[in-house]
Amino acid sequence: MKELLRQSNKPLSDVVKQLDQVASTHITVAGVLIAFYSGAIFAGKVMTGALVNALLYALPLCLLLATIVSALRVFYPSGYLNDDDETLIKKKERRLQFSSSFLEVAIAILIIAVIVYLLRPAA
Repeated sequence: MKELLRQSNKPLSDVVKQLDQVASTHITVAGVLIAFYSGAIFAGKVMTGALVNALLYALPLCLLLATIVSALRVFYPSGYLNDDDETLIKKKERRLQFSSSFLEVAIAILIIAVIVYLLRPAA
């Protein structure tokens, strides 16, 4: 128990702090994109008769939510107590990579969805 208390008082390395900051940034960016995109969908009363288009319009929201969930996994309290610095950094990097991948794919799909919406035939 004394070892855990001594470890918990140890300051976090700069790398761990940076990984936590990047995860926080992912959460913020994804949240803002969700707000703007969903607001545009509802304010613009986007309607589509094709299931493929509806899925394409909804997919960025799902991917952005996955970005937030995977970024939240970077913050795992047990790692600070149970893992050494090297293991902690490796786990955080791996978890952050998932968040980065989801965010990149979400932005690409969001751009495609906007292009598809703009090129749709006028009703």
